[in-house]
Amino acid sequence: MTFIIIIIIIIVIIAESERKKFVGMLEGQEEVVYTIGRESLFSDLLSLYTAGDKVGFWCPFRFSLTDERAVDAGGVIKDVFSFFF
Repeated sequence: MTFIIIIIIIIVIIAESERKKFVGMLEGQEEVVYTIGRESLFSDLLSLYTAGDKVGFWCPFRFSLTDERAVDAGGVIKDVFSFFF
């Protein structure tokens, strides 16, 4: 029984170490704003995803919509992903 507890503790320590590394990577990243059009949303997202440069959808990012005065405080990104997926 104690062997299992020790194994679980080791797994938790390793997982926490990996989490801290990932969070450390995110903290050093600058927020990126992607501008896309609502009428061409699907093709714009696909072109961002397949772009040659590294589009970091894992780093802090926001969307802005062309011809709309929307501030992405969570609503715009929700619209974009709900339309896409």
